[in-house]
Amino acid sequence: MFEPLIGPAGYDEINQARVAGNFGWPMFTGPNEAYHNYDYKAKEMGDLFDINAPKNLSRNNTGLVDLPKANGAFIWYPSTISDKFPMLGSGGRSAMVGPVYYWGEIMFASDVRMPAAYDNGLFIYDWMRNWIKVVKVDWTGNIKEILPFMPSTSWHKPIDIKLGADHSLYVAEMGDTWGDNQDSKISRIIYHRGNRPPVAQLKATPPAGKNPLKITFDAGASYDKDAGDTISYRWRFTDPDGKPLTLPENNNPQMNCIFIKPGTYTAEVTITDQHGAIAQSRLAIPVGNALPQVKLLLPENGDFYDWSQPVAYKVFVDDAEDGKSAAPKFDASRVTVTSSVLKRWQRNATPADMEDVPAGLLLMRKTTCFSCHQVNAKSVGPSYAEVAKKYASRPEMRDLLAKKIITGGVGVWGNEAAMPPHPQHTLAETQQMVNWILYLADAQQQVSAKGLTGNITAPKEILQAKWKKYSNVFAINATYTDKGATGQPALKGEATHILRSRLQRAANFSTSDNVSVVEDFNSGEGRCVQFGNNGYITFEDVNLKGIMS
Repeated sequence: MFEPLIGPAGYDEINQARVAGNFGWPMFTGPNEAYHNYDYKAKEMGDLFDINAPKNLSRNNTGLVDLPKANGAFIWYPSTISDKFPMLGSGGRSAMVGPVYYWGEIMFASDVRMPAAYDNGLFIYDWMRNWIKVVKVDWTGNIKEILPFMPSTSWHKPIDIKLGADHSLYVAEMGDTWGDNQDSKISRIIYHRGNRPPVAQLKATPPAGKNPLKITFDAGASYDKDAGDTISYRWRFTDPDGKPLTLPENNNPQMNCIFIKPGTYTAEVTITDQHGAIAQSRLAIPVGNALPQVKLLLPENGDFYDWSQPVAYKVFVDDAEDGKSAAPKFDASRVTVTSSVLKRWQRNATPADMEDVPAGLLLMRKTTCFSCHQVNAKSVGPSYAEVAKKYASRPEMRDLLAKKIITGGVGVWGNEAAMPPHPQHTLAETQQMVNWILYLADAQQQVSAKGLTGNITAPKEILQAKWKKYSNVFAINATYTDKGATGQPALKGEATHILRSRLQRAANFSTSDNVSVVEDFNSGEGRCVQFGNNGYITFEDVNLKGIMS
């Protein structure tokens, strides 16, 4: 039976047992709000349980009939915003409790223990809302304040928190799905005091190649987190047998080497700041197999594409050991061409930085949607792919679904798992969420093909229409994996060309100066650009050849 029919809305509770006592459930919940005494056999609603003199009249009771007065919860919160504890948010709920941190309890010096600001603080966390808080209490045990803990961190269903012997903090995260989680992990969190160590970054150009191999190592991107600190560089190299190489002393961020014999060499740079703190970065360099050279002859980089139309591609490969792609015996099956849709293009950016994320999905990632739903797999609720399949062809359902996200509901999918309300969102926001869910009915997965020539189909226009023609970049990537040589592993060469939709969103710029990007959820436009004085944006790799106006 639904709780609202027999009493107050449900809460998740955290109780504080100062002494042994009755903590309410199942007669009372939260701040001692009473339920009705419901007769399940007769299916009749009785009176509210008496807070001051509760009685257990259940026919299954084998203990006390007259119960002690119930204690109200220490912390309690519903699915909606709590008047008492608004900092705990809203949505699905699954309260969990970790350790109490006593800063002065540790009996030895620890440079990594949690800060003194959390002394006498109870770590609490919510598995569905993906937050961690610290409850500070006074000397009587009453709540002084509830502090956010690492609020900028994206937690993925925290399921356990422990303090280590050195009072560093261990957080176990289950991951975003109910099983076969690839993102589950245990993290150790330490608090650095005083001087922070530098960050070492190392790259090699080229990263591999045929011997003798002339190579440049660059640690110039290394840095120190503390303003004003200087850093120094120390290099170390080992040959394929693990023996150190003797090279001229060099304290610069760049180092040039020539590796003569085949095998895997190791390069290591140690970064030291002025206080003696160090950081290291290490690279393995396979020598003896040339890196394949790959070129995309078609399409031209920076061209424009048309919705749903085939895009012809042509790949050229030159490998020192395997030969050129024009050779009769060249193995074209080792060439793979893939395509993907990006929100923006920036040279040397990571794929995550260029991911195409519409406004609706951004909103869903900030709430508890993915605690009960997954994209392609059934969880507590149906998968979003199932929802899209059921409702995508019924436009009249768009607003009904958007309203249901706000109000919550139960039973539509043949189960009694209630979807909690999300009153923190406006109807305009939940409509954008529904737009993204229904888009899944037409969504294309990454497309791939084999061979030196062929066609890749561009995205469908209907997908863009559902995001108000959300502009994007269509990336085509060609790779060739060689056969290896001189006992060295196979290497992969690649080339990427990008094609642009004819409408480009300003917020998807490549570089900028004196501009800011803001989220405009109310209009449904998502990310918008605000220009400062003399501000500008640029778009990299745009081919305007043959375009006259």
